[in-house]
Amino acid sequence: MARDPLAYWVPEDRLACETVSSFEVLAGVGIQILTRMKHDVGDTPVGMVCGPISTGGLGSQEKNLQALTSWIAKLVSSGHPIFSQLPFESALWRISNVSDCLGEFALLEGFYLKLFQSGLIGILYFLQNWQTSVGATWEHDQALALGIERKYLEGNLPF
Repeated sequence: MARDPLAYWVPEDRLACETVSSFEVLAGVGIQILTRMKHDVGDTPVGMVCGPISTGGLGSQEKNLQALTSWIAKLVSSGHPIFSQLPFESALWRISNVSDCLGEFALLEGFYLKLFQSGLIGILYFLQNWQTSVGATWEHDQALALGIERKYLEGNLPF
């Protein structure tokens, strides 16, 4: 049985999320968590759910986050080890608000690309309507470029 994604966090990870000031340093925290997960699950690929958050999807950030949360829980309860980006959301928004001058893809390239390039994420699960999201479309393109397996989730789960 897969463990709750938060089980891999240590207090230092939480503190870092409150204090770091760059996407790259935050990605380092994510890589530490992924390393713990990978050590725990061995050869089983660690997955991540991708889908609309701030653009596209179900029409609001709140509904999009609920959909991600529901799918993460479903996949974990089905035995899939899933890295959750959701605990990073407040830090990502905080850094984005301070760093508006960095450009449209700074968050994606500074945080998510570093996670994908680490080789620790083996599967990306794409929510229905992922194509309506700038970020999820970018993640899909990176998965293709880096050879990360892609799976496409069908339907929307109730919240």
